Parts: sequence; C-alpha cells; structure tokens
Amino acid sequence: MLKAGRFYELVVRERNYKGIVLESEEDPDVSIILPRAHAPKYLEPGELITAYVFLNDEKEFIATLQEPKAHLGDLATLKVTGVSHNGAFLDWGMPKELFMPNEYHFGELEKGDEVLVKLIEHPETKRIIATELLDEEFNNNEIELAEKESVELIVYRKTKLGYKVIINKKHFGLLHFSD
Repeated sequence: MLKAGRFYELVVRERNYKGIVLESEEDPDVSIILPRAHAPKYLEPGELITAYVFLNDEKEFIATLQEPKAHLGDLATLKVTGVSHNGAFLDWGMPKELFMPNEYHFGELEKGDEVLVKLIEHPETKRIIATELLDEEFNNNEIELAEKESVELIVYRKTKLGYKVIINKKHFGLLHFSD
C-alpha cells in the first residue's frame, strides 16, 4: 500500500491537464500526480522515475522530484515561515510548507523561529505533519550506550535544571546548567 512521506520508483502512465500521472507497482490502482509546473517535458509513458510522494489538501497523492529537508520519521530543525490560528508552517524544502498544528508544539511561535521537530503521519488525515512534542518518541528503558562512548547530542529544549538533549536519536538526557 502506498504511503505518504517516502520515495518510490514510479512509472509514467500518461500526461493530462494536471501534469504527469504516475503509478506504483505496489499500488497500481492509485494515481499519483506529478504537477505540470514541476513535470519535466522529457518524460514519456512507460519511463521509470524516483519521486517523493505526499498527500495534498484533497488527500490526493502528489509526487515531486525535489528532495525534502527531512523525511517521515526524521528529526530536523526547520524554520517557521508563517503562523496561523491553527498552527505554524515550516520550510521543509518542498513546494508547500509543512504544517505543525497548535496541539503539536510548545508555546508561541513566530515567523523566523527555528524548531526541532519530528515528521510524523497525522493519525486522522494521514498527511505528513511536524511535531515538537518528542517526549513520547524516545525512551531510556533499554539504553544502548557504553561508559565514555562518544555520542551525538541534539539540544531539545531548556528546562529548570538544564538542557534536555536527545542522545544518538534514541534516548533523552539532561545537560545540567552546572555542567
């Protein structure tokens, strides 16, 4: 079954007024549109291309040949490009900004802010959204670290005791202000 937020090998089926109609071997009954504005003129029916697939507002599968700054499941620091009463819009390198609903972020955001987010699938709409609420995403139940091991740290947010960090994109830790 085709899922938004992934790259797929797709076959050019035809050209129409919307752009190029593509299909996937995984789900040949589903049409994927590569919009005319982004469709290379050289593509012919039967050709195979690699494209990133996502859902638009009408829940149609849309393809792009652009590389997003982050993929479904990735952590990324993205810039806020706009704010509405429903949430914030983030630049993820795609033609349309990535939406982060109000219930998926902390506090007030302003245009120009940079936020650490994870790209997830919205449970109801199945569209790709961003979330700043990462506490459920990482756990320390089974820590895969050795003493004095070099680790990658991502500063997540400031707390009363110090900075909450993500360790090796798997665990949470705390860098105390006194450290």
